[in-house]
Amino acid sequence: MRKVRTYVYAAWLMAAIVLGAIWAQQSNTTTITVSAGGAGTAAGLADITSVGDVVLFTYYADEDDDSFDGAYIAEDAVGTIVPDSTTLDQDDGDNMVKTTTEVTNILYKIRTADTGRYMITILLTNVDKLVKAYSYLNLEITAYESDSTFNDLGNEEDSEWITLSNGRVVLYVEGSNYYVIKITDGVFYCIDTDPTDGSLSPSFYIMVDQA
Repeated sequence: MRKVRTYVYAAWLMAAIVLGAIWAQQSNTTTITVSAGGAGTAAGLADITSVGDVVLFTYYADEDDDSFDGAYIAEDAVGTIVPDSTTLDQDDGDNMVKTTTEVTNILYKIRTADTGRYMITILLTNVDKLVKAYSYLNLEITAYESDSTFNDLGNEEDSEWITLSNGRVVLYVEGSNYYVIKITDGVFYCIDTDPTDGSLSPSFYIMVDQA
């Protein structure tokens, strides 16, 4: 079940995203993809595939273009995530080679082995580096039931927000089933696109245990 959120937080989130469109200025830093790292799971509990198909941005060149042609991270700007099921066309820096990516916002694909209740813990592994690039970074992580080929069935199992302050989320799902773990919403404020000893790219680690 989705956790109850206050109307005040929802209003703040929407305001931040709207302000991003006003404040953001184009930079030379391209969109940032999210790294979905290893799996700390006892043998036989779950099969996990890392995907990391999520894109963060503060600016895109043509807001009327559904392909999001030319998306960038900018300093002193509020940003968000590229929407699910978006075709992202991106120029590759100085080479100006356009690459096309289908963004699904999936971090992980999971098959739980046995019946019962399972606890999925997802951790941000590089908070110490991210705080040098962002004043805040809030991402909603959601577990969806899927079919055996990991097509999202639209049935939300659990959802939590991960931030630079809490550093982790715990989601609960049932056994003997298939799931995709997605970033379904997000807002951040970038303060430095080239942070010394820092990073723009969130890195995650996942563990699955019996609840």
